[in-house]
Formats: sequence, structure tokens, C-alpha cells
Amino acid sequence: MHFCSGVDTLVLLEDDEAHARLAAAQAQVDFRKRVRNDQAALTRARKTQDEVADGEKAVIDAQFAVDRAVVAWRTGTGSHDDLEQSRAALLAARDRLLQRRHELHNLEPDLPSPTQVDAQLTIARADLAVVEAAIDKMTIRAPIDGTVLQVTAKQGELAFPAATEALVIIGDLSTLRVRTEVEERDIANIEVDQSVAIRASAFDGREFMGKVASIAPLVKSGKGGARGPRNLTDINIAEVMVDVIESGPLMVGMQADVFFRADKP
Repeated sequence: MHFCSGVDTLVLLEDDEAHARLAAAQAQVDFRKRVRNDQAALTRARKTQDEVADGEKAVIDAQFAVDRAVVAWRTGTGSHDDLEQSRAALLAARDRLLQRRHELHNLEPDLPSPTQVDAQLTIARADLAVVEAAIDKMTIRAPIDGTVLQVTAKQGELAFPAATEALVIIGDLSTLRVRTEVEERDIANIEVDQSVAIRASAFDGREFMGKVASIAPLVKSGKGGARGPRNLTDINIAEVMVDVIESGPLMVGMQADVFFRADKP
């Protein structure tokens, strides 16, 4: 297990066809740009407009470089210095882009009316942005700061959108929670912030303190056994989340019993 920060790269999916489309879209932008330069005067405003477009691509390229550097560092094929250099390059590219956008904003009154070749270049750049966005979606980044609990994907394997097994499982271990079910007839006896005792079979005789974090607003059919002489088909339950106050040796995935104390908040 290792810690990951939000937006850190977890998995890079490769698609040769997508990268071929990227190369074709970039070639079309370069061609349309040359045609425009041959037919229209390259004013300061147009030059700055080009610099903004180039800056946007530079940011995307720098982000790709960071993603690959993160993966290389974690797999031991790259150094931490390489990762830090790529991150610094990304920050510098973003700063340059912001500066160019500010300059373009000031020059907007001087921009000439778009010609046909201008429009063709704009369309080519839009097509390039669509391909870049599609490739960016193949980079799976951490949505939160947390710890990587399990990695099921291996280099070279195929991944499918409809796969039932997650490629990577991460979690925030700063606060553990227990998910439990309460029968419908007992819901009235439970409130948010109510104290609970948690017992795990791995630590026989030891109790861990917790409190009710939330009670689901939906009652549904239960899957577990009932308390008392009732059929399984008769059970309706509500899901209750419990915050563990001091998790101690408790681990993610353990089964535990939850005992609700009578002293409500």
C-alpha cells in the first residue's frame, strides 16, 4: 500500500489508435496554420492567439509527462527527481499560458475579422482538442487523497469499461467507517451521533468505540438474518454508517458487529 494525493496518476491506459488520431489532428492544425500564414498577415493579435493555442497544447503535453513520470517513479523505472522536474515543467507551462491569455484578452479589440482560413484553423484546433480530451480520459487519477489498498491491473492487460472488478481500490484511512444494517422496526431507536460499540472477531473481547454518522433515508429488503422469529423475506432494513473513533488495529474489509448504546445524543 502507498499514499496517493488527489489527481495523482493511478493507471495509464494505452490506445495506439487514439494516439494515431492525435498525430493526424496535430498535422491538420499545422497544415491549416501554414495556409493561414501564407494568406493572411501575421499581426500581433494573431501571433498571440497562436501562442495561446500552443500554450494549451504545452500544458496538455506537460500533464502527460507528469502522468508518465508518476507511473515510472512508482514502478521503480523512474526517479523522484524526474517526477519533480516534470511537475515543475507543468507549473511553468500553466504560468506561461495564463500570461498569454492575459495578453490576448488585451489584444482582442485588435483581432481582425476571421477569414475562411482562420475558421478552418479554428475547426482543426477544436478537432485536436477533442482527441486530446479522449486521450486524457485514459488516464485514471486519484479522486481523493488516500491510500492505495489494492491494484488488480497489470501492465499489458486489457481493460474494459464494463469490467466488474476495479483496476485500483483506494481509500481514506484517516477515519474508518463500519457499514451496518438496522431492521425497520429498530430505526426509531437510532440517531446520528449515537454511541456504539464495535467488536471484530479478529480481536475477541475487545471493543472499539464509534458513533452513528448517517442513517440512509431508504428502507430496502434485507439480506441478513432477522432478530426473532421472522422470515428472511419479511426483513426491511436501513443502512447505517458508523464512524470509528479509535480504529486501533482494525483493518479495511474486516467484519464486525455493532452494538448501539441506549444513551442517545
